[in-house]
Amino acid sequence: SNRSRGATGREEDGAAGMTSVDGALKLLWKIIPQHVPGDVVLTPICSRLNNWCSLVCVILTIGAHTCCNYHETRPAVTTEDPTMPLFLRFTATMAFCGLLYELCLAICIKTMGLQLLYEEDPVFRRRLRLNRKMMYVFTFLTTIYTCMACDWQYVHKGWIAEYHGGHQIVYSFRYIEWVCCAPIVLSISGQLPHTADGSPRNALVPSSMLTGIYCIISWQGIVVTDFYWAWVLIFWAFVSYFLASYEQLHFAWWVKDQGTAGPVRAALLVYLVIMIGIYGVVYLLPIPGWVTATFENKFYCLGDVSFKVGTSVMLLATNDLANNEEMRRRAEATADDLRRLINTASVPIFGVDTAGHINQWNMK
Repeated sequence: SNRSRGATGREEDGAAGMTSVDGALKLLWKIIPQHVPGDVVLTPICSRLNNWCSLVCVILTIGAHTCCNYHETRPAVTTEDPTMPLFLRFTATMAFCGLLYELCLAICIKTMGLQLLYEEDPVFRRRLRLNRKMMYVFTFLTTIYTCMACDWQYVHKGWIAEYHGGHQIVYSFRYIEWVCCAPIVLSISGQLPHTADGSPRNALVPSSMLTGIYCIISWQGIVVTDFYWAWVLIFWAFVSYFLASYEQLHFAWWVKDQGTAGPVRAALLVYLVIMIGIYGVVYLLPIPGWVTATFENKFYCLGDVSFKVGTSVMLLATNDLANNEEMRRRAEATADDLRRLINTASVPIFGVDTAGHINQWNMK
């Protein structure tokens, strides 16, 4: 009897554990992009290279963390430029406005009784998923920049810049935000219509994940206190950028011809790729002292918020266009079905105008 009760208890604990795991997985799948079926992988070799490149980035991250020391922390750049908090607060405020917009959209869907429609219809379900992703991105962005504006953060000196005679101030919290949010923002541009069974599809999973991972080694490259490790990390971060960009630009070229919203999605993705490249150039310029540390950090403030707000606006535009096009197509299909039903009915069906004159008659 005791053994049976113990077995029953273990079974209940196991069931509870499985329920918790299922709940955690469902939450992750709402945020993490899913792999796309093979028929939409436009660059299979490049996608595999992106995955292998991500693995190399992880190995380099572990190696640098194990073998190298990080440069000392220092006060924030506000000690050198009193206007820096204004830029940080501006970015935090704009991110909070984006969060409010996405929250209002979610609340409207809930309070207007549209939740069931959005969950059952694949077209609207995709917008619901993107809404949740953008809420996550704006929440993270608002939190990180609020912490930086209030100086609740770690700020490192750029060791490799000091070595080469430059001056670089590294807001390490910003790199955490890039690692966590960049894959989500890029994967949003790669969202595709659901499969027939309702499964989500995404064409930019390998390059999106690689973008987030190479942000880690790009941070390590400027704060580790070893010359060779620093430049290996920086070099591999740029190799990773070019590999990821190839897949993203190839997808942009393909998606521009996919419906009314295609050109808008392609334009935003090209903008994101170019901006990340400019980020890379600005990232290197303080090392030889060609730009000031304050210029670098102010540029990142403006660039970060434009990334996320631009993506949110793109979602509004492209999904409205896609939804309108889909509703128009469905209305036309319904009208054609009704017209065919009336014309082929086995009984006479006619219509009259306001004067009582017959102005329509079916084939019977």
